[in-house]
Amino acid sequence: MNVAEPSIFNEGQHPWFECKALLLDLPNLGCSKGTYTITLPATMTQSSFFKYNSNTITFQSMEDIFSIERDQSQLAIAYTDFINEVLDTANSESAQKGLIGALMVEPILL
Repeated sequence: MNVAEPSIFNEGQHPWFECKALLLDLPNLGCSKGTYTITLPATMTQSSFFKYNSNTITFQSMEDIFSIERDQSQLAIAYTDFINEVLDTANSESAQKGLIGALMVEPILL
């Protein structure tokens, strides 16, 4: 329960609720008229940690998006650096709260 994102469902029903999770907004993948677009969340692009020149990236196919070659792209490097900076900041700010103990990733494609 304490890793759930704060919402009206857990704050109103459970007054003792205290979120103990570090939650990151994820990039969104969309397809319109055969063109695939990755849109980066504002929390990422407006951060001083994030060093990339655009908030949207377009691709011609799903194969291009999931290509292993993208692991070395500028976007992948910027995204990795962003996550590392957020984790480092959270660890330095949470000395009395405890350390981050797990990572949960929920990839959802609809």
